[in-house]
Amino acid sequence: MLLIVAAMPIEGAAVAPGIARAPSPVRLLVSGIGPAAASAAAASALAGKPAAVLSAGVAGSLDPALPCPAAVVPDRMLGPGPDDEFIPDAALAASIRGALGRAGISTFEGASLTADHVVNDQAEKREAGDAGNRIVQMEDSEWARACAAAGIPFAAIRIVLDEVADRIPPEVLDWGLAPPPARIAADIARRPSLLPELIRLRKLRRDALAELAAACRAAIPAVSAEYG
Repeated sequence: MLLIVAAMPIEGAAVAPGIARAPSPVRLLVSGIGPAAASAAAASALAGKPAAVLSAGVAGSLDPALPCPAAVVPDRMLGPGPDDEFIPDAALAASIRGALGRAGISTFEGASLTADHVVNDQAEKREAGDAGNRIVQMEDSEWARACAAAGIPFAAIRIVLDEVADRIPPEVLDWGLAPPPARIAADIARRPSLLPELIRLRKLRRDALAELAAACRAAIPAVSAEYG
C-alpha cells in the first residue's frame, strides 16, 4: 500500500482527489507541522510497512529562479542537523516526475531543507539558499530518515507557496491554524496594511494548493499502480 503524508489538513484535502483516482489502496496521513510531529507520525505509520511513502505539500522558496507556484521533486533532503542529508528513492522520484511530465506539469529538482521553525527572515533565507537549498519545509527529512531506516522508498512533491522575497505577516504566525475571526478583525483594525498582505497570502495559498491537487491527480495514480 502507498502511504501519502501531508503536514496540514488543507494539504490533505488537496491530495484527496489524486487518491480517489488510485487503482489500488492508498492511505493518507496528516502528520501535523514540524520535525517532531513528522518523526512521531513516522514511528507509528511505518510499523504497517507501506510499500512506499510520498510526502505531498507546500514549501517556501529559497531560489529566486523558481516560479510560484512550481512543483519540486527534491533530489536531496537536508535536515536541521549538520549531518542530516538524505537522498530520495531514485525510482520513486523518477516515477513522480514522469507522471507529472505526462500531465504537462513542469517539475524542478534540487535540495529541500527541513527546518525546525518557520524560515521567514530574509537573511536566513539568503543563507539557506546560498548553501544550495532550493526550497524549505518542516517535515521531509524526518520521513526520509525513518523510511531509510525501515528500507521503505520515500520521495516528495512540494509546491512552492511563496517567493524568496515574500514574508509571512507576524500576525499570521501568531494565529495558528484556526484563528477566530474576531482576532483577525482586531489585528486588521490595529494594522490596516495587514489586509492587502492577507489578500496576497490567500491568493498564493489558493494557487499552490490548486497546483498540489493537479500534481497529485497525476502522480498518485501512477505511483499507486507501481507500489500498490
